[in-house]
Amino acid sequence: HNGVNLEQFYPDPASGLAKKRALGIDGERIVLYVGRVCEQKGTDLLIDAYQRIKDTYPNTRLVVAGPAMMFGRSGENELTRCVSKCGGLYLGAVEEEELASVYNMADVFVMPTREIEMFGMAAVEAQACGKPVVASRHGGLPEVISEQSGLFFQTGEAGALADQLSFLLGNEELYRSLAVAARESAERFGWSKIVDQLEDIY
Repeated sequence: HNGVNLEQFYPDPASGLAKKRALGIDGERIVLYVGRVCEQKGTDLLIDAYQRIKDTYPNTRLVVAGPAMMFGRSGENELTRCVSKCGGLYLGAVEEEELASVYNMADVFVMPTREIEMFGMAAVEAQACGKPVVASRHGGLPEVISEQSGLFFQTGEAGALADQLSFLLGNEELYRSLAVAARESAERFGWSKIVDQLEDIY
């Protein structure tokens, strides 16, 4: 597996709150996606799901961070414009040193990939920051998100994603349980463990 830097990515409510205040969204519950903004990654499914739940949870804001289509090219595309149109916030590509604070401002992290998801590093980083994950049951995601740290939905189904988001946002006991387990899930991929596994293999 790939490794995650657990000293960079860890629960830090203060940095998350500071980031929310800087963006003018403090007081709102944040549904976060970090990654390329494209249909392959399921960004359109997330936008659809958010539109389905935002009337029920009016204090919830969708935040999307990442390049439009290709790494190294922030810019905009039709999906980034849709994020803004539906009341969400598009941050563009985020610098590495800001990334942990972006994860820490989230309440829920979403990984809605449709196809070709081999690992899901963003999901591991979000869990390392103590964030529950809602993800498609696709590719490597069921390996890196445990059943105790996240919820899964049928790949490609915006309605199923909306249902899982709504279920999680409305269930405080479940939310707390998943948040506690998230860090433990990410610790399986800490670099020290990955290096030891690699040494054993060789």
